[in-house]
Amino acid sequence: MSVIFGIFNRKGNPIGDEVDTMYGAMKRFPHESHAIIRKGNCAFGHMLTYNTPEARYESMPIWFEQEQTLFVCEGRIDNRQELFEVLKIPLPEQPTMSDGSLMLQAYLKWGEECIHKFLGKWSLSVFQARTQELFLARDKFDYTCLHYFVNEEYVVFASSPYGLTALPLIGKEINLETFAGLMVIIPDLLKEHIYKHVRTLQPSHFAKYTREKHSIERYWSFYNWQPDRTRKWADHVEEMFYVFNLAVKDRLRSEKPVAGTLSGGLDSSTVCSLAAEHLAKQGKRLTTYTHVPLYEPSASLGKNIFGDERPFVEDIVKASGHIDPIFLNSDDISVLEGIERGFDMAGGVIPAVVNAYWLVDIFSRAQKAGVGAMLQADFGNSNISWTVPEYLLPMPILRDRVGLLKAVKKKYIRAILYGNNPLGKAYKGVVGRKSRWQNRSYLTSQFCDKLKLEERLKASDFPSNSLYHFTDPIACRNLIYEVNAMRLLISGHMGLFCGMEVRDPCTDIRVIEAFTKIPHELFLQDQNRWLVRDMMQGRLPESVRLNPGRGRQSSDVGARIFAQRKDVEARITAMMGRDVERYIDVTRLENAWQQCMAQDTTENTFDLIQVFTLMRYISAGSLVDE
Repeated sequence: MSVIFGIFNRKGNPIGDEVDTMYGAMKRFPHESHAIIRKGNCAFGHMLTYNTPEARYESMPIWFEQEQTLFVCEGRIDNRQELFEVLKIPLPEQPTMSDGSLMLQAYLKWGEECIHKFLGKWSLSVFQARTQELFLARDKFDYTCLHYFVNEEYVVFASSPYGLTALPLIGKEINLETFAGLMVIIPDLLKEHIYKHVRTLQPSHFAKYTREKHSIERYWSFYNWQPDRTRKWADHVEEMFYVFNLAVKDRLRSEKPVAGTLSGGLDSSTVCSLAAEHLAKQGKRLTTYTHVPLYEPSASLGKNIFGDERPFVEDIVKASGHIDPIFLNSDDISVLEGIERGFDMAGGVIPAVVNAYWLVDIFSRAQKAGVGAMLQADFGNSNISWTVPEYLLPMPILRDRVGLLKAVKKKYIRAILYGNNPLGKAYKGVVGRKSRWQNRSYLTSQFCDKLKLEERLKASDFPSNSLYHFTDPIACRNLIYEVNAMRLLISGHMGLFCGMEVRDPCTDIRVIEAFTKIPHELFLQDQNRWLVRDMMQGRLPESVRLNPGRGRQSSDVGARIFAQRKDVEARITAMMGRDVERYIDVTRLENAWQQCMAQDTTENTFDLIQVFTLMRYISAGSLVDE
């Protein structure tokens, strides 16, 4: 994906070499060319990556002398043909019109309203020199990265935080609230970037800046969805498959080879199977990357949890006939090395740090292979394979499903104990919440008290889904989208770092809107996640389509870390006597680490949640001391 960046001096002073500094901090990202245009007190830059065949004809930024307007954008527009017709683009011009040029034509016709017309992944900025107005906008919901900084004198924006933090006025001061949110996983504290002076323009938002004021608005929302109970289940399944298959097809338009990440689960297997089918019609095959364990998966995995997805992937490959799988056990990259490289690639942090080593491995190998687009299905759990909590089913359906006694417990007793009421708040303050706070946090008590994390943790109602009771299924869906939005940035930044575009059909607006029409009670039928199972009947092998289990990523990470324990212990020792001890109780962290590693490793019963938590804190030392 291409990079855009720019700077606007609100005092009217001309732009100097600041914009060159921004480019210098990002020029290590793979790109074919770059250009910078300065116009008085504003400058825009563009780093071009050939994400589509038409991108070869891209030329950004653009200055319109008569209109005194500076324009820059990047992205992939999926409704090109529709826009061609509305904008009356002559047929001979269409094959060589880049998506950026198409976005520009849309802006020239509709102005700022053009953002409602685009389908796909994109971001843009426009500066009106006469009125001294800067407009910044991004897509509704995709892997777009767009960050900004604003004070009385400057507005700075860039696709990567590196473009901002390279400037002395911004820097890399850590946002301690975000840091705490990452350690304890409080979504309310994860809305800001890990760097204190860097802000992120969220999906479906635009921003306006003048010399005196600025504003940010949301122009589209999934909060407004309403289920359609006039349609039959088969109609919903048919529509969802149609739009999802179309979303997959649209994401195959690429100048460079397309690959995919493939697990043994329903979501990625659906994406990769459909993509391989489309590519086969072009005489092409789909290369997929699958992480597999180096050691035996932990014996502590629960019922219906599988740690090695290779057998299921092999079934998918055999059924498809058009997939070339690559299995990676990442034996040449340590967990610690993966975390360090993952931080660098992601432009900040990765909450699930123990997954960083194999994510880095996959992206790095794909980059070396010349991959230009990576298909993923990270958001499958948010729509095509979403499972409504049973207690949200209507009482008659729930009673028939689990029996009267269990139905009463799930529907009513749970609402009292876990709901947003005085008794529920008191109950949750004692049961479950206490052990998670005390045993899963290694933050110092002084730091916790300063940020009032205990109160925020209780107020968030998120640390354990089992302690939360929704009364509205729509609110349940909304929370999933809000919490998962951070994942867009992580994969987006890793793709940017490797010169490839991450593409997930599950984030397609057409898919999201079709999903929101389906009443929640229809999702739970013969099995959970029934929508995708029904969609893919006859298209996926039954061993995968009807598999009741779920794969566990990094299932052997306990054994991996045990083999690398000396390096990890050296990292803990290095944390002592440094600034990080103001925030993390390193002594207690070391004791917990020793207890975790002291078990009989021949049984391989490492508590994966404990290992994940410990590594999150151990890796935080280098972040704070950066």
